Amino acid sequence: MKIQIEMLTTKPAHQVRKANALTIGKVAKEKVFRQGEEHDFWKEQMLHLHSTLNKVRFNIILKDVRADVVSQLVRHTKKAPIPTVQSSRPDWNGGQKRKPSDETYISFMMEHSAESWLELCKQRLCRSTMKETRLVVEDIINAMAITEIPFFEALAEFSAPKCIYRYGCCERLQCGYFNRFLKHVDSVFGGDRNDIKTRFYMHDCFSVTEQRENRDS
Repeated sequence: MKIQIEMLTTKPAHQVRKANALTIGKVAKEKVFRQGEEHDFWKEQMLHLHSTLNKVRFNIILKDVRADVVSQLVRHTKKAPIPTVQSSRPDWNGGQKRKPSDETYISFMMEHSAESWLELCKQRLCRSTMKETRLVVEDIINAMAITEIPFFEALAEFSAPKCIYRYGCCERLQCGYFNRFLKHVDSVFGGDRNDIKTRFYMHDCFSVTEQRENRDS
């Protein structure tokens, strides 16, 4: 599977700062960020999730991804992501017969805001979801983290399952991920896990460890 992530909004930080300033009757000048400042700016925006963050839009393009995974990603409609899916019609695919969805590989593009992406992650990063879908979402997050683009780096840090946001599992059939997270925090960090900023940082570290152990096993 190939992953491409592209920013659709020109000067995204300025667009959000301009919108934030307008809400309090001010005008924002375009800011030149010093090293590390823009990353911290985006972390604050994603922590608060004000509506002005929706000024930023981006595409995630997947090639050679399983069709049954795509069908699960398409089902996410919270905060209005926009999906585009390759057709499997035989008259558009050189007469190839349709295969079962778990044997069919297609291209898929979804346009997101930060908020719509985080809503998707809350469900699809849960260990109770279909494993193949979760692994694709994890691969996308890992691709965001190495873009060297502050918006995507911060978004990757805040991409977490619902239990991290709610500080506990709310599902009837629990997968145990949150309890493993708490044990990791106590053994590695020993800090205040109730602080929400610290919690996302600790989860970002924990998720890397969890992925490595699961994929090596």
